Amino acid sequence: MGNFLKIDAKIDFFYGAIFGAIPLLLGAGWFSLITIPACSILYAMGGDDDWRSAWRDVGVAAVNSVCLILATGNLLFLGAGLAVYGLLTVGLGLPDHPERPNADPGSLVGRFFWKLAKGKEWVANIYTHAAQYAAVWAVYFTASILRGVFYH
Repeated sequence: MGNFLKIDAKIDFFYGAIFGAIPLLLGAGWFSLITIPACSILYAMGGDDDWRSAWRDVGVAAVNSVCLILATGNLLFLGAGLAVYGLLTVGLGLPDHPERPNADPGSLVGRFFWKLAKGKEWVANIYTHAAQYAAVWAVYFTASILRGVFYH
């Protein structure tokens, strides 16, 4: 736990808190007192070089899904958690600057938003996080809607 205070990208705490707020929007109520700080910490840990990305990928999906299941009784959130895990493992994948030796070309998603942002890294970073958040939100929202469709 000594590395915890050395997390480089402090903005990842904010991004994680946004992911942790999804259950609040889906009726999890007080469970959000758990999901927001837990997802904030796990997301930041998973984005840091000293920690494995599984802290973000597994952690955020598990915390949100378990809390949503406990709060709503909707077991479809278990499947949603698996889908969210898949979305988070894709990562943001922004390409490295071409001048950098052994530059990483980035993922398909990262290259798309890099071009959309015209090479401005901070803008591309916001775009990729927003797209990832929208996809995760859509998965949980769909699970929430499907319960109403299947159980009425």
